[in-house]
Amino acid sequence: MASVLEVEVPQEVFRRRIQPFGIALAEVSWRIKMFTHDGVILTALQLEEPNLIVALSFWPHADIARRLFKGNFEISLVASGNQDNRVRMDVSLDAATIEELFVAAELINVNPSRASARRAEKHFLEFLTTSFPDTHVVWAATHQWRVRRRRIDATVPVRVG
Repeated sequence: MASVLEVEVPQEVFRRRIQPFGIALAEVSWRIKMFTHDGVILTALQLEEPNLIVALSFWPHADIARRLFKGNFEISLVASGNQDNRVRMDVSLDAATIEELFVAAELINVNPSRASARRAEKHFLEFLTTSFPDTHVVWAATHQWRVRRRRIDATVPVRVG
């Protein structure tokens, strides 16, 4: 089974900044940025070629992210209201480093509130816009985890004729 983080971005952003790159987007330079504030874990997918950062907060479902947002998984960017168009990227994150971030957040605040999440989002946005002033930052409309069966890459000889 493979984990997939499906991130829904606003339709206009998807149409103008993500869709033109299509499948090549997975091949361009991109990075994952993570941040914690008052026990809230936030992350951003920085796409260098379309000059875009997609930010999202794992509050209030940090327990799910803690289990799935590490190791090998897939991020799938989709447009709001149109699940047919998507861009997939294979991700590999060091599990120990990610776990350290979740432990640090938990030590700061075991049960962050909605107010904590709002403050964290505000500080994260300030951090991103200050650190990357020429990059367009957009919040994910929603995100969800799915588990799908891995595709088997095997060929079966087929006799033709």
